[in-house]
Amino acid sequence: MIGRWHNASNRTGYSLFEADDAVAMGKWSHQWSDLLTIETSVVIDDEEFLKVLG
Repeated sequence: MIGRWHNASNRTGYSLFEADDAVAMGKWSHQWSDLLTIETSVVIDDEEFLKVLG
């Protein structure tokens, strides 16, 4: 986990992670699924994105 930020006015928050293991991230998210709605977005840097584009 790189950090967490909270928006007190609408009771939401954001967490930023760096990971190489999607299964581990899924397991972490699942532990909280009975308490929170979690949306996961994968982001990559420009160099990785250029590889995707080929």
